[in-house]
Amino acid sequence: MYLEIKHPNHGHGLDHPELIKDTLEIYFRYIDQDYKSLRKMLGIDPLQVSIIPLGTIKKYEDSVNHQVYRVNPNFFDVTEILKLASLTQGGDDLR
Repeated sequence: MYLEIKHPNHGHGLDHPELIKDTLEIYFRYIDQDYKSLRKMLGIDPLQVSIIPLGTIKKYEDSVNHQVYRVNPNFFDVTEILKLASLTQGGDDLR
């Protein structure tokens, strides 16, 4: 899951990927009893959270002239958005 986060002008917000992931996992386990079994069944972590700079997706959409799917976007769009995000952050690893 890739997130753009906008904070209030006068305050701080939830912006640590692990904290967001933990919060979402609590919610997912509450609404779906099978969610807690996914890690064992799949052998991988079913949820990974990365924060990208605010406006990255819009900037990409404007450059390619189409809207990115919010759920299951195509691989090419994701790859290009991550490249753009990396350039915006000065080439930092997005995790």
